[in-house]
Amino acid sequence: LVKYRMLAYMIFGVAIVVASLLFVANTGTTTSNGGKGYEMKIMISLIIGGMPLSGGMKSKISSAMIGGFTYALITRSFIYIGVPDKYTTVFVALIYIVVVLLTCRSKDKVLPR
Repeated sequence: LVKYRMLAYMIFGVAIVVASLLFVANTGTTTSNGGKGYEMKIMISLIIGGMPLSGGMKSKISSAMIGGFTYALITRSFIYIGVPDKYTTVFVALIYIVVVLLTCRSKDKVLPR
């Protein structure tokens, strides 16, 4: 049990290093506020990828990767075709609302699965 826990922490540490390197390579600099505001983007990426909000055994890393790729594809393609940022945010928000509504349990309970 301790061996698997240590392995999980080591994998997480390597993932943080890779993410940090990619972030610095993308922005060219780093500050103390470098990751500020990414929380909602991460949540939207996870939900777009199909990861359940409640977590648990049905959570998959592939959902996070698919969601991140889809979110990046949407935002980058909107930039390339000249759509302003506020419309990109509205489009992603609409996708977010649709996915959350599709994962609702019933009409009485609005909490996602």
